[in-house]
Amino acid sequence: MKNFGLFRSLQALIVAAMLLSLLACSAPQTGPVAAEEPTPTPLPTAAALAKPTYTVARGDVVGLLRLTGRIAPVNEEEAFFRINGRVRNIYIEEGDAVQAGQVLADLEGIDELQRQLDRLQLNLRRSQLNAEMTRLGFDLFVETTSTYTKGYHTQLEMKKRELELADISVREASLGFDEVQFAISNTLLTAPLTGVVTALNLKSGREVQGYKAVAMVADVNLLEVSMSASPEYLNEIAVGMEATVLAASGLGEAAAASVRRMPISDRVGEAGDDTLRVSLAQSPLDLGYELGDLVKVTIILQKRIDVLWVPPQVVRTFEGRRFVVLQDGGAQRRVDVTLGVVGEERVEITAGLEEGQIVVSP
Repeated sequence: MKNFGLFRSLQALIVAAMLLSLLACSAPQTGPVAAEEPTPTPLPTAAALAKPTYTVARGDVVGLLRLTGRIAPVNEEEAFFRINGRVRNIYIEEGDAVQAGQVLADLEGIDELQRQLDRLQLNLRRSQLNAEMTRLGFDLFVETTSTYTKGYHTQLEMKKRELELADISVREASLGFDEVQFAISNTLLTAPLTGVVTALNLKSGREVQGYKAVAMVADVNLLEVSMSASPEYLNEIAVGMEATVLAASGLGEAAAASVRRMPISDRVGEAGDDTLRVSLAQSPLDLGYELGDLVKVTIILQKRIDVLWVPPQVVRTFEGRRFVVLQDGGAQRRVDVTLGVVGEERVEITAGLEEGQIVVSP
């Protein structure tokens, strides 16, 4: 009976502890450990839900193409040997100023060719002297021999034949001379124009291939902008289009320029040039540019004066259809539009809208 009473007391204590625990959980917490109630997200106002609108306006629309190029020479040509061979001597370095026709390097074997040329020059001079003496002998015979001299006409014909043989000897010597001189020229690398050696890929003792460029010479006093353009853009560009050129850093003022030349495709016997060329109205050197400087080029593709326009972002496209959302009083409706010149900030509208109408941005 005593054990039963102890059991009942223990049971009462457990129940009391459970009640205290429940009360502690339900009581509000205070102090630094109390958890804050989550703040509900406010509903957006009607102004926040409204989309930007724009008014169809009238003005100028300019279509631009922005490219990146480098300051490059207007005149630049490759230098190459005309035959295969091994480089003997190199007489210049990259960056050297050279004159048109100046020898830049030569190939092994030129010494023997030069000796042959010297011998041929002696032989040619010998033939020329012999021809001159034969001509003098002929003139002397005509002046001093009477036509009544026995055998005069026969001797005269013989003198004429001697003159002809002397002339043949001179021509033969000249042919040999020209051939060796041509062979020597093939072993020489010469400057194609007056300028500066901007590239050089030569080393003494190294084999080279004929007609393969090993050096580049450029006129660094006459510069322009050279750049590449994707084929789809080339269809929009034409010689004479206005452009501006600005330093890649963006500093300074844009300089007036124009498209001077379109890319040149490869032609038989002539290397092509796939660069688009833009010339500046003022000398790049006077503007502070140097050869190789990076620049930004903006080409004016098209320009429309006093036309309807809207911002590009309001024009939408779906399955090939171009349209805008027109604000018509309290309602909105889709209107198909026809575009003209597309600029960076303005798009020409040729059909579908009227000045003053309100369009809604997506």
